[in-house]
Amino acid sequence: MAHRVLLGLRPGVGVGTCCAVTDAVIANNLNYRSIFYQPLPGGVFTGRSLSALNHARAICSQIHEWQATDTLGQRIADVGAIVAGLFGSAEAQVWQTYANALPVDMTLEELRDYLWADTDEQQAALLQAVLERLNLPIPAAGVLPPRVRAMMMHGVKGLSGKIVFIPAVEEEILPGPWRQPYPGLVLEAARLLYVSITRARAACIISHARTRVVHGQFKAHAPSRFAVHLGGPFLARTTGLSAAEVQHIANEVFHL
Repeated sequence: MAHRVLLGLRPGVGVGTCCAVTDAVIANNLNYRSIFYQPLPGGVFTGRSLSALNHARAICSQIHEWQATDTLGQRIADVGAIVAGLFGSAEAQVWQTYANALPVDMTLEELRDYLWADTDEQQAALLQAVLERLNLPIPAAGVLPPRVRAMMMHGVKGLSGKIVFIPAVEEEILPGPWRQPYPGLVLEAARLLYVSITRARAACIISHARTRVVHGQFKAHAPSRFAVHLGGPFLARTTGLSAAEVQHIANEVFHL
């Protein structure tokens, strides 16, 4: 993990604090990595910068001797203690639940690659390789459970999904008031919508609302200007997809 990321992990440590640490390193001709391991020069770091840096140094001290070949079973409690110290016991329990679903003899290097994977398909391939290395059975239902992945439009490039849902295709949101005065930004919003739609392999469900609660008040919303170019009418609904529609989509997914 990059030391800059580690420095900014702690709640309350923002961009300003991280930049102040970097500026002090540059101004005093220091080595950035060394400030996490070597004794700190006197008077260079003070206040919030010093506090944030000392917290990051404490974590570096804890994990300094870890090896890429260490197993998840060896380090699961140590990671939990770090998470608890940073974010509290509730988040530590989330980590524990997440880690318990993974092979206990998975190495930290394999865990890193698994967490860094961009798509479910990459994660599934990595996890299957781990199971094969450990001579563990491959579950008949697949190595990953079915799940919903929520993403921002800016983050979907290069990814794909069997079924994609795009809600809130409304003028007040896409392109939105801050883009509307600028043709270039409106085109960028159209591009984001196009990229999001084309991520779908089996079906793409697009919707917009007629009213939304904005700052505690109901506000009428209009369909996005892009809605008329999507090749079909929007249907007013008070419920979700019909059973026939669900079955049709399920058939499409089955034949991928």
